[in-house]
Amino acid sequence: MQKIYKTQIMNKLKRIQYILDICKERGITAYEIGKNTKIASFTAHKILNGDTKNPSHVTLDAIIDFLESIDEKKDQLTEKRTNYENSSVEDTIADKVVQKMIPYFDKIELALANILLDNEEIKELIQKSQQNKTS
Repeated sequence: MQKIYKTQIMNKLKRIQYILDICKERGITAYEIGKNTKIASFTAHKILNGDTKNPSHVTLDAIIDFLESIDEKKDQLTEKRTNYENSSVEDTIADKVVQKMIPYFDKIELALANILLDNEEIKELIQKSQQNKTS
């Protein structure tokens, strides 16, 4: 997903307003910001409440990066959910079963190859014994 903001374009006040708007729109709290970034919840709380008028660019970048990562994760989850909704229960179960069976298919394929080789050796031995009987 392309970055929504450009550091060179958005000045500090616009970036703060952007953060406030996104947090309000999505119900994101200072606690969530603190939990998911290196920014203290207290600092995030002061920014969201307007108590801090001049936060650093590094702090704003960290918050914006977190907010955008939520969008990216949301897009991924939405895509997964859509895939599950569009597939039938049978298809979903079949896919899971096939994934679990792949290692067994590999073992079966190897066993069959060994059996075929053994059968070829047995055929050769039978042919040799028949040739020896006729000679």
